[in-house]
Amino acid sequence: MQIESNVVSASSLATDAMLQAPGAGASPVQAAREFEGLLTSMLLKQMRQTVSGEGLFPGDSSDTYGGMFDMYLGDFIARSGGLGLADQIESTLRSQMAAAEAASAYGEAAGGANDAVPADAGTAG
Repeated sequence: MQIESNVVSASSLATDAMLQAPGAGASPVQAAREFEGLLTSMLLKQMRQTVSGEGLFPGDSSDTYGGMFDMYLGDFIARSGGLGLADQIESTLRSQMAAAEAASAYGEAAGGANDAVPADAGTAG
């Protein structure tokens, strides 16, 4: 399904960001909830823009109040159970982070083993 592939690719981007900044203190749960809140806000904004007429905030030509409302409502929806995307994103983030940590540990172990063997150990002279 298209939605599942988009969620997986979005979670891959989130995993990369979390691995590049490990000191940022972001957990997979927090990253997943924030992403779901942002996505929900964007969905609300698009839905609100399809409505004809003055909308919720008449006279706001710059759409500032509408944008703030979308951000608040998207965050609220994500914090109070959300759309169910955060759980999927969190599990994907956890598995990708575990795989990245395992690959890093393997790379460090393999690199350390190669350093311990002298370059001319096989040639006895």
